[in-house]
Amino acid sequence: MKTTTIQPIKSARSAPLVLPAAQLRNNAQTLFAQLDKDPAARAEFIHNPVGVLTAKVSQRQLPAQQVSDVNRLLFSMLANDGFRQWMDDYPASPGGKPVSEEQFSQDFAAAVLKYADADLIRAMFKLASDGFGLPGFGNSAEQLLIGPEKSVATPPATPSTSDQTLRSSQNFNGFASGLPFGFGGVADAALLRTVIGQLVDQAKQMQAAGQLKV
Repeated sequence: MKTTTIQPIKSARSAPLVLPAAQLRNNAQTLFAQLDKDPAARAEFIHNPVGVLTAKVSQRQLPAQQVSDVNRLLFSMLANDGFRQWMDDYPASPGGKPVSEEQFSQDFAAAVLKYADADLIRAMFKLASDGFGLPGFGNSAEQLLIGPEKSVATPPATPSTSDQTLRSSQNFNGFASGLPFGFGGVADAALLRTVIGQLVDQAKQMQAAGQLKV
């Protein structure tokens, strides 16, 4: 009897989730140009930064629950003055070498123990309980915001040497605000300060109103 060998079907290679750096930079420039001119777009970004960044810059569509959880985590970090300052000061690339994932996890855990308040802790564990991982530990959605290599949504940025208030892109480019996005080289510094200030104000207002509670 003649036998036939069935060859295994090779699965199609999925498209990469991370866009080339040049495309990310172009997308970010387009987004911030829109934020500068369109009040409605600015308001949407202030209320839903994660959803706008993933859709407009990295061109990904995250589940609604994931967007909500990561937004809560971001606003909880921005509302926490101590943790926000830690993000500003953290040297993500000391000596020009990126911090390892293991080292970042240790540093992040230490910062959480030192600075985290109830809102930040609840936001972290809400993210984990919904199946999206713990921030700072492995590749999960929150790496868009706080990973040692900035994010898949933000390209490396070259800070303006003429503006000493802008922090190096080797850390979180917090601009004394703690916002961990590396946008220093893709948008006007004054616009960045305004948008970041509005995000921090939004975070503070949400915290005061109890909206960050899970």
